[in-house]
Amino acid sequence: MTIAVKRYTSAMTGAPTLTGTAGTLVTLLDACLKDGFNSQSISSASQTGGVATLTFSGAHGYAVNDVIAISGANEAAWNHEFRVLTTPLTTTLTFAIDAGTTSPATGTLSAKTAPLGWTKPFSGTNKAAYLPKAQYVQCYLRVLDDSSTPTSANGRWAKLRGYESMSDVDTGTGPFPDTTQAANALTCWKSSTSDSTARTWWLVGDGGIAYLGIAASAGAPGVYGGYAFGDINSLKSGDAYSCLLSAWAAGVDTLPSNYGTSMVFTTLGAPGATQAGRYLARTYTQLGTAIACGFMGDNGVSTVMGAAGVAYPHPPDNGLLFAPVAVVENSILRSRALPGLYTPLHANPLALLATVTDVPDLPGRTLQAFGLVTGNTNAAQCLIDITGPSWR
Repeated sequence: MTIAVKRYTSAMTGAPTLTGTAGTLVTLLDACLKDGFNSQSISSASQTGGVATLTFSGAHGYAVNDVIAISGANEAAWNHEFRVLTTPLTTTLTFAIDAGTTSPATGTLSAKTAPLGWTKPFSGTNKAAYLPKAQYVQCYLRVLDDSSTPTSANGRWAKLRGYESMSDVDTGTGPFPDTTQAANALTCWKSSTSDSTARTWWLVGDGGIAYLGIAASAGAPGVYGGYAFGDINSLKSGDAYSCLLSAWAAGVDTLPSNYGTSMVFTTLGAPGATQAGRYLARTYTQLGTAIACGFMGDNGVSTVMGAAGVAYPHPPDNGLLFAPVAVVENSILRSRALPGLYTPLHANPLALLATVTDVPDLPGRTLQAFGLVTGNTNAAQCLIDITGPSWR
């Protein structure tokens, strides 16, 4: 069994460190997308009534809702991914498993924080090309982490571009955005300073799309620039080009005067509107080249995701209100909703990383609050469904 939806933060045990030095974004993406992290040896594994208990020789560092991958068991049923249910002790955890599973498990077992299951077909020095899992739209995310940036900005950003196909880390066809739309590609801001000071971050995704937040500004450590890459779950059947890249559209490689303006993921527009830094591989017709796109939410409440809106808790029902975020192109909806992501209809209703379960519109699902930023470095947030097994 593979669990598609997973979430990661810089506070997790063994998580990679993101800084203003070259290569740290590639290291982060390697860990979350393809490798995993925090490998731990398992002392014993048993199950009773469909609840498995793992015991470790020391503190395991895993938390409730983390997804772990187990390997090394002689019994195949144990060698899968599982979502942590409880952590009774720092050395034990539990998860759900088939009640008929052989117990105890034998072999030399180990666990790690499970990756999203993407691949990295091509790489180079501070360069990488990532590919979602095979059942999703197959476009490449090319990352140049501190490649060809000015000395004054060394280590502060990475350059991002999508490709329909690639033959090596420097060669691809069907770029999005193309060079007429963004000559220097799009920018992912890692840090406001060129040094080894750690920045906080989060990443949530499934096999087809990943959302990333980075608190890059030293002056605003609680606000996060937002980025996205992957399959948007198109309304068009068989859509082979519904792959989104959303980042900051840097016209030139210079730092902005207001650092927060470089990281906006929160703008919501009308059906015919586009926002800078958002591109799809092609139109829904499957013809042509890259096309600019936009996000649309419940714009009657707010045109900013999670930074403005009605009172929270909502007075009539003491509840949490939220809406899906559609992807639009040329006044049509390419996707009814970004997979798994919602805009709260309030200003920062939850503490960052807080969870809510069984909200009226999504019974049985768990939403978690992740930080974002508005154009003036004010905090914002989105809500992401971390329940699994999938958003599709």
